[in-house]
Amino acid sequence: MIPFPRLLLPAACLLPLLSMAPGLLAQVPTGAVIILQGPPNPFGFDSYVIADPAGGGATVLPLQTSPLLFAEMNALSVDPANANQVFLLNDANGFDPGIKLAPIGSMARTTGMASGQQFTQVGGTAMVVGSSRVFTLRAGGIVEATPKVGGAPFQLLQLTNAIDIALAEPFLYVACNDPAQPAPLVEFSLLTGAQRVVGNYPDVRCLAKSRTSNELAVGTGSGLVLELDLATGNVTNSFVAGFGFLRALEYTAQSDLVFALDSGGLGFTVWSQLATAPIFTGNDGFKDLAVAIATTASVVEFGEGCGVAAQAGWDAVGLPTPGNAQFGLQIQNAPVTAPLALFLGGSRYQSSVLTAPLPFDLQAFGAGGCSLLTDPLVPLVLVTNGLGSATQAIPIPAGPQLLGIEYQAQCLVLDAGVQPLGLATSAGVAFRVN
Repeated sequence: MIPFPRLLLPAACLLPLLSMAPGLLAQVPTGAVIILQGPPNPFGFDSYVIADPAGGGATVLPLQTSPLLFAEMNALSVDPANANQVFLLNDANGFDPGIKLAPIGSMARTTGMASGQQFTQVGGTAMVVGSSRVFTLRAGGIVEATPKVGGAPFQLLQLTNAIDIALAEPFLYVACNDPAQPAPLVEFSLLTGAQRVVGNYPDVRCLAKSRTSNELAVGTGSGLVLELDLATGNVTNSFVAGFGFLRALEYTAQSDLVFALDSGGLGFTVWSQLATAPIFTGNDGFKDLAVAIATTASVVEFGEGCGVAAQAGWDAVGLPTPGNAQFGLQIQNAPVTAPLALFLGGSRYQSSVLTAPLPFDLQAFGAGGCSLLTDPLVPLVLVTNGLGSATQAIPIPAGPQLLGIEYQAQCLVLDAGVQPLGLATSAGVAFRVN
């Protein structure tokens, strides 16, 4: 359990928010899995999902743009140097091909329409973002690099049947797929242009490179994951991911694998080595996933609410950065002019109060279908206004002592329909200080 700092513990220290601070750019949470999925119908929008790799919940967010613009989107990647922006890649044959760039706003939502005017890249099927360049794979096995600041791409190499790319600067890795025989996995030096065949592997569909170890992973069409030693190309471990074929693989900062498994027309699931169940299940078309690695302050929803609180959502006032005395959380779309209980906690995986793992089903307390999502360490009472919102200031103390620590919150609201407890739970919200 993470102890709460003195400014987060007593309700008396949670000063009333006298004025709403101007909205600041938020960031994608470090370590979060970002999943890109297609629309539920031909007239819908693509959306992206922020999922916790440890199974603590997921939030589906819309892409704020035209469905025509992103009808052929293939990939996304969070900038490893700046989690305020996400790169998007459209198909070369789509309505508006090439690299796009979207800013990240409040609660990790994209804001406005993605812009790609500064890029002249013509589109592709896979993308990874480095320190200064965006690397893309397009038809014909052509691998290109485009400056992050904009401009024209230049070709790095071309490999027959190339299907996916991964990056660990100064090396780029390219996996090939040949349905008839094992195909090469190539290491390309971004410094010298030298190429080395790591090994040849059957039916490869996706590729990932560990950020902390000498390890590669490939996913196959049969649902098998092969973990490889980079130096020798030998298979060091293998496991069956599940029924279906693998669409994408990524390593977290701690070198745990997350992967998307396509069930062949039955939707898709995203799994993590940190969780025993899928961290997300989608019924729409899977497109891509990435893991955010930039160390950032962040605020994002997770999990689901129940009853009248199912429609309630969260927003933030500023970011949880050290010394920000105006940081706060705001519950929205809750019952109007009504009291609610807000709980602050230090874990979304284990409750010290209940001595039980989270999320915790509240059926035993008379709230079937509702779940406790955070350890309820600090209870506070708020009253919503005529719009169903209430704001709680959470001043962040100055100094480095809280850097990298995550806290969570969840609300309980009156709901006569949840019997016999009479309370419904909101979705959770997690904020990381940085």
